[in-house]
Amino acid sequence: MRYLSLLLNETLIDHVVACSSVKLKAVLELVRVEHVPPVILALVAGYFLASRVVNYEVLVAGTLVATLAEFSLFALNDYYNIEEDRVNAPWRPLVRGDLAPKEALGIGVISLVSALAIATYLALRYSTYLQLAVLIVFLSLGHAYNVRVKKVGPVGNLIVATASSAPLLYGYTLVKVPDVGTLPLLILFYVTATLAMYGREVVKGVIDIEGDYRVGIRTWAIVYGREAAQKIAAMCFFTAIALSLVAVTYLTSIYAVLTYLPLILLTDAIYARSGLMLLRYRLKRRELEQIRKGTLLGAGIALIAYLLVGVLR
Repeated sequence: MRYLSLLLNETLIDHVVACSSVKLKAVLELVRVEHVPPVILALVAGYFLASRVVNYEVLVAGTLVATLAEFSLFALNDYYNIEEDRVNAPWRPLVRGDLAPKEALGIGVISLVSALAIATYLALRYSTYLQLAVLIVFLSLGHAYNVRVKKVGPVGNLIVATASSAPLLYGYTLVKVPDVGTLPLLILFYVTATLAMYGREVVKGVIDIEGDYRVGIRTWAIVYGREAAQKIAAMCFFTAIALSLVAVTYLTSIYAVLTYLPLILLTDAIYARSGLMLLRYRLKRRELEQIRKGTLLGAGIALIAYLLVGVLR
């Protein structure tokens, strides 16, 4: 009997551990934890463009705010769009049943409230009210996208693109009195990143064209056709490349130039290749997914370039 009791206890413990492991994996998938490094990288780049004097409490708290804001948007995206995910993304944790919708809602709301609370603390303690305003604006846009705007493809793409680049702006506004001399660079970097992200979203619409049509999402690909959508994405990429080179004229340090140029030329090469591929009609799904992955890598390299410019300017 004692042996049987030990065996049952071990089996129960193994079951609990296995369930906890599945739940944790599902939560990490829900909040897209893989997006945390680029969010932090963009925020720190924006901060150093504003100031090379680091207030570590502000920087760490701001990083936590941006991370929680991302968690909130992603969790509530899955909550509101579970029916669409059954078509376009059946591997998502809510569709698989690894998490209940109410759990996703709870994670989203708690993350949202926590982000706003920390940002409010920073605003009151350090008089950085602009960062709180930026956070509220982009959270509002993100949640509008989740609830309603997603079905209007081009507008939804724009919200996703602007929100994806928002950590750059948020990092800059964490500094009470930023260096306004770097404001043109910040704007160039933000617009460049937003254009690149918009192109990636348009490509995603081409990939998901069948599922989006079934759930009523009016993307560029559905309204104007695959060929037109691919051309729009390519033009976004080519324009982003041009702006990334214009940014060189605003660099005042030779060290920043020598660091920025090699990294941004590598990024531009990735985006140029992707743009040229998109000008070919009827790319296969595998090729489109390769473009999405490649341009994501390029975006990461660009963020490193932005950060080094902030440090070396």
